[in-house]
Amino acid sequence: MSEKNDFALVPRAPNPLEKAEPGTKRILSSMVADTLALVKKDSLQKPAFTVLLGLDHWADIMELYLGFKLGETHNLRFFYFARSSDLVKLAEEHPFDLVFMYVGNIIWDKGSGVGSWNRAASVLGELKVRYGKPIVATQGMDLSAEFEPKGVIFLNAPFLFDDMWARLQPELAATVVMGQH
Repeated sequence: MSEKNDFALVPRAPNPLEKAEPGTKRILSSMVADTLALVKKDSLQKPAFTVLLGLDHWADIMELYLGFKLGETHNLRFFYFARSSDLVKLAEEHPFDLVFMYVGNIIWDKGSGVGSWNRAASVLGELKVRYGKPIVATQGMDLSAEFEPKGVIFLNAPFLFDDMWARLQPELAATVVMGQH
């Protein structure tokens, strides 16, 4: 090839695995298989913890926080909703351990009562009665009078995560081994 051809086939240098002797390849392959088996075994030993999260900026924060609190002991799964009808459908389709949302960021297209706060309290109260799982709602104003009588944990935002965790612990005691973190 006397002309410069940018597309000419050029052999590449062999990688370390290609240079390895056949016995070494078997050892490396076995090590990879053993590592994958340990990861699979570890994930099978952890119980699942499923969270239904309102789809907004709080979802990322809650994922991080719950990962910190429960990630070592549980396989965390998250399902997201933006409408109350989606929340109800998720609750029907997936066993869950916790619901969390910022009330004002959800479209309350289900529920009864005048005003979105009453519709929200109605929907969340029905979920609490039906499934008995902890439900946490937050908003930048005090709506505890609407939510707390329905069995919903209400936190006036901004709130301290330690306060939330302290309120959640009694309800999560049957699902989660407490004392983590």
